[in-house]
Amino acid sequence: MRSSTVNPVPRGIAPDYCLGKRDAILNDLRDFINETTADSHPSEDLGIHTILAGDSTDDLVPVLFRCQWPANARSRHILIWLRASISDVDFGTVINDQFNVIETGGAIQKTFPHWVEADPFYYPDGPELVGRTSALLRAAVACTVGLDTPPTLQQVLTMMNMSMNGIMEVRVKKLEDLLVCHLCHTPIEDVEVYKKTLRTWANGVICTCNDCKARHRG
Repeated sequence: MRSSTVNPVPRGIAPDYCLGKRDAILNDLRDFINETTADSHPSEDLGIHTILAGDSTDDLVPVLFRCQWPANARSRHILIWLRASISDVDFGTVINDQFNVIETGGAIQKTFPHWVEADPFYYPDGPELVGRTSALLRAAVACTVGLDTPPTLQQVLTMMNMSMNGIMEVRVKKLEDLLVCHLCHTPIEDVEVYKKTLRTWANGVICTCNDCKARHRG
């Protein structure tokens, strides 16, 4: 069954834009979420959220996020209106809050794009998306916010808006599994130190145990 959700837009944002009917495009992406969800149950729709962090002169853009956490739980997704210039801290905070990651004993390992078609950042010539090849989309992103290898968060969000060709996947692990020293691979004991910034993580963190810190200082 195809999605037929009505997607209200923030004040000042046109209901339709150059890519076509916004509702139809977003609902196609919702169908993609359900079609690619690992279990046999449809992903739970958490609705719509808007965050105004970032450069106030930037337009808000719609991005769908999917997360399957806790382990073996039903997949959930949410449409978030945000600015591509959102900081890493605000980005991590809004994802953690919307999916209740910390409260359920988890920590975000990474947040990454899942493209409907081939990755437009790396596909040589195509596929053609919204009437433009990947090469033209890359050129448009580069002209707007620059283009790095790998692309920055701002560049990924800009490409998402220009192509409407993907969603953001949120990969979560148990907190104790993620808080492991990157040098000796032992569990981190001073968990409370990392919990202070836990809510701002969107792509994990490099942890170092006290013993390795001491050896490095020595």
